[in-house]
Amino acid sequence: MEKSLRWYILSLKLHMKKKMYYFQMLVMVLVLLLVYKIQMPKLNTVEVGVCFSESATGKEIYESLKEAEDVFEYKQYTDKEQLETDVLAGQLESGFVFTKQFDTGIQNGEMKDTILFYSTPFSMKAEVLKEAIYAATFEYISDALLLEIDEEQYGNTDELRRERLSQLNDWYLESDALFELEIVEVPIEKQAENNAGVFNTKTYPIQGTAGVLVLLIMYLAYSKKWENENKAVLKALPQRDRNVYMAAVIFAGVTFPAIIATIFSIMIPETRGVLTEIIAMIVLIVISTIWIMLLGKVIKNYMTYIGSGVAILLANIICCPIFVDLAVFVPAIKYIRMLLPMGWFFLLK
Repeated sequence: MEKSLRWYILSLKLHMKKKMYYFQMLVMVLVLLLVYKIQMPKLNTVEVGVCFSESATGKEIYESLKEAEDVFEYKQYTDKEQLETDVLAGQLESGFVFTKQFDTGIQNGEMKDTILFYSTPFSMKAEVLKEAIYAATFEYISDALLLEIDEEQYGNTDELRRERLSQLNDWYLESDALFELEIVEVPIEKQAENNAGVFNTKTYPIQGTAGVLVLLIMYLAYSKKWENENKAVLKALPQRDRNVYMAAVIFAGVTFPAIIATIFSIMIPETRGVLTEIIAMIVLIVISTIWIMLLGKVIKNYMTYIGSGVAILLANIICCPIFVDLAVFVPAIKYIRMLLPMGWFFLLK
């Protein structure tokens, strides 16, 4: 034990003399701040931002959207920068901006890029929202488009025909003669509970990112066994002490990054609690150390070890509930993730 502690302290001092160690921690802080800034909308977020400060027609479409019977709540914005900020912060599911070119675009038939759409890669209802906005827009401009097509087809303007076309258009818009899109919200978390309680659909962007970064730093710390200075030390040590020495190197390399990751996980509103976050980080470090050292026994080549790191990190990100919980859709993933270090990190909820 005394020998292990001595190796740990020496390794920690060695790490602290290297600029790369501090650079790793700086990158970790910046990445966590970025993920905190760009978060997933909550599963129950149905609020949509609409900005029409530069478009009178956009205001009419906004009023139409508010009167529509759907699951979304439309919030008016006068500043498109604020709308974009709220989308990135996860306060809105998505956002739309009717530009000043929108009104003239309706008149001359050039509507491309006249409506701006804002979302993050984590927006879950983006495509449905696009359809809702475009449907409302089409309803507003359909009469004008129909009359324009009528003139192009017949080359003249017959008032009786145009009046009849407008009446038919109004009838189709107000009836269910074509089709009706019905959005049914399925409470995923409740559904998961009913499925024998095997799923946890809650995601952990901050904790998950912090855990992946800690795993990455530990993975890189073990790669130091191929450095000349550590090669010499390992050769000089008895076989039984080599694993202890490499464990000390890993623990030393991850000490301060793990502290930073835990502090972030505790400080965010979505924290699992102080004790839970601390225990989860300890579990991750212990499991990752065992996992990495077993992998190191199989992989003997430095380049192969580094190359496999990409696949390993991707597997942890995909299988664990960091940004999305795929176990909801592929139940087998809940078992596969237990073969990975991050799977154990999320056992504590």
